Amino acid sequence: MKKIMKTAYLFALIVGAFMFTGCEDWFDVSSDIDAKEDDLYKTENGYFDALIGVYAKMAGTSLYGDQMTISTMDLLAYSYVLRDGAPEIYTSFANFDYKTANTEKVIASIWEGMYNAIANDNKLLERLENADRKIFDDDNYDLIKGEALALRAYLHFDLLRMFGPSKALDKGEKCMPYVTTFGQGNTAYSTFDQVIEKVLADIDAAIPLFDKDPIWTPMETPSNVYLVNRKVRMNAFSVRALRARVMLYAGKTDSEVYDFVSELMDTLQTNINYPRLTTSPQDIDKDKIISGELLFGLYVDKLSNVASGYFPSVTTSKELGSTKEKLDVIFEADKYKMSDVRYELLFVTEEGLPRMRKFRQEQTDNQRSRNQMPMLRLSEIYYIAAETAPDVETALVYINAIRTARSLLGGGIKYKRGGYKLFGCRVSAGNAC
Repeated sequence: MKKIMKTAYLFALIVGAFMFTGCEDWFDVSSDIDAKEDDLYKTENGYFDALIGVYAKMAGTSLYGDQMTISTMDLLAYSYVLRDGAPEIYTSFANFDYKTANTEKVIASIWEGMYNAIANDNKLLERLENADRKIFDDDNYDLIKGEALALRAYLHFDLLRMFGPSKALDKGEKCMPYVTTFGQGNTAYSTFDQVIEKVLADIDAAIPLFDKDPIWTPMETPSNVYLVNRKVRMNAFSVRALRARVMLYAGKTDSEVYDFVSELMDTLQTNINYPRLTTSPQDIDKDKIISGELLFGLYVDKLSNVASGYFPSVTTSKELGSTKEKLDVIFEADKYKMSDVRYELLFVTEEGLPRMRKFRQEQTDNQRSRNQMPMLRLSEIYYIAAETAPDVETALVYINAIRTARSLLGGGIKYKRGGYKLFGCRVSAGNAC
């Protein structure tokens, strides 16, 4: 871990020199930084270290290690019930007030942090273009480049979702830059459609580079430590899942999205390493992120420190909490008699209040689920398939597979003309049972 943080620090130094120094100051430090870069990129391991530096930046608390996964984004989504005396920044985000000093600071840290990670990624891609291929073993050059391209697409796409318009509200206005070079020059802003086009171009360039990804074939513990546990890295499965996510968001036709997703699932389900929906829901008690379903999970060092502040065992004003009433609605507890295993196992009642256990790093947790932040999940692909399926019966195949995996009573929903039959009641437009 120290090695990873050292790499992340080096890249922060490089990018920081570009962002926060004047031209004369830059030339004073550039030769020293260039020398350190040259040393880093002399070996294959140096390129892997540089790639890990990008992941480490993404895992920071200003990005996916907190603000973009646990706190800010879920405050905007009304996922929590705030306690009395909650910090002003909680209530500001919950009320969509982006103009306070604190909210502006968080928003700026997300924007800058994302582009900092992209800058690191672009520096790596730039170096790869001029690299001596002889220093790379097997297909590792392609693997590193594939991950870097996929990460650039992932980061820009999330920037678009946060700072750009939705497809429905898009008026063709320029909303953000899609940066593909490393340097001090400014990148022109792009429209929604232009960003989507560039995201898909990076993904499509990355996909064939994963043809020899070790995740395709079962193997003993690799001799190269960088090839261990491919789920915590961009890989052959996750880059395709990312494409499905982008296609749906971009408003591609249902048939186009479904054809891609169904082909993806048909192809990958024949692979022994392909994640499956859990068949042992009770195991979630020791694997609260359901790691077996992850297509891409980001390693977040000391995630327990972040979680303990938001989800303490005692009531505090800073707690991101919930109530039984809210959870009953989310999980439709009355209808399904609280059978959803997530409700049963991911929350614990303390001081009379339900508290989320998902990100607590408990002693009984399986090692494979520790310090992982879900980034792409298999269930999302099932939902995309259901949403774009050609007919209701096909859609329900995917929906019911997830329902079964979550231990919902009755297993599935049945379709009859005029509505859906669920546990002896009829669901039709505007009428939920």
